[in-house]
Amino acid sequence: MKDNLESAIIITGASSGLGRGIAQFLSTKGRPIVLVGRNIDRLMETKENCLTNGLKAEYCHVIAVDITKLEAAETVVTQTVKKYGSIGAL
Repeated sequence: MKDNLESAIIITGASSGLGRGIAQFLSTKGRPIVLVGRNIDRLMETKENCLTNGLKAEYCHVIAVDITKLEAAETVVTQTVKKYGSIGAL
């Protein structure tokens, strides 16, 4: 399956550590990313870092949820597909 360059990449744990690092790296590639984590303040910090790296604001979506809950996972998928049309990677 070919990856659509406009499809979104969902990054869980994006508020810190490896997830934040991955988000910051991918933000330099210009791909739509969805930042997922429980701490909205830290997610917003990650988003600001991504925007500073040159990512367009419309390509960076934040979802603050506890991804261990099934309904939260469903929310992430639904919001991502609604906003970007498809998911390229998780």
